[in-house]
Amino acid sequence: MKYIIDAANNLTNKYTTRDPFELAKCLGIQLVFFPFKKIRGLIYTHVSLDLKQNAAGKINEFLKKKSI
Repeated sequence: MKYIIDAANNLTNKYTTRDPFELAKCLGIQLVFFPFKKIRGLIYTHVSLDLKQNAAGKINEFLKKKSI
């Protein structure tokens, strides 16, 4: 949980805002608004291949450290 708080604080310090819409803009995250009639909401996430490879690398580093 502390990691999430630290990451959020780092982002707000770097971009000097806590506005989620401004942070999304600074991070290059595209927000799409759609007037839903019967659906209360929808979240669609797209993770780039580069991010997936980075996550896999972090997991492998962690597993190597645990096996020592």
